[in-house]
Amino acid sequence: MLVEAFFDELNFNGLKAKFVFTVAVPNDELDGMFKRGLRMNSTPSGKRITLTADDLERVRKTPVASVTYLPVLKLEEDIVKKRFGRPEERVRETKTGIVHWLYPQHGLDVTFGGSEKPVLQYVSVKDFNLLRTPLLAQGEIIK
Repeated sequence: MLVEAFFDELNFNGLKAKFVFTVAVPNDELDGMFKRGLRMNSTPSGKRITLTADDLERVRKTPVASVTYLPVLKLEEDIVKKRFGRPEERVRETKTGIVHWLYPQHGLDVTFGGSEKPVLQYVSVKDFNLLRTPLLAQGEIIK
């Protein structure tokens, strides 16, 4: 379980994107939020719970743990390299073939997957292994 805030479209100086913010709600509080939820909807990835007003207020005061940036336009690999440099590591997911460019110095994971638009996920630099470790468990480093 986790708490996410989804923004269908944000416009930053002409750059449109969807954003998902994962909020750092402690695990021991998530179950209570789930049980107090006002409404539950099924989604392809699980369940979406409508939080109570008190729980929403708590979430608003909690730091963001990660930011996922889903650009409207397809970013090319050359643009990402120009902006962030060469990735420290590249990991290919075994099942999907999606390639992750890892930039631990920025807390950044950029995914490239065929016809799909790249996804940029940011976490705190100190928490980067929370992204890297599961990738290595289900993928392989590309030399």
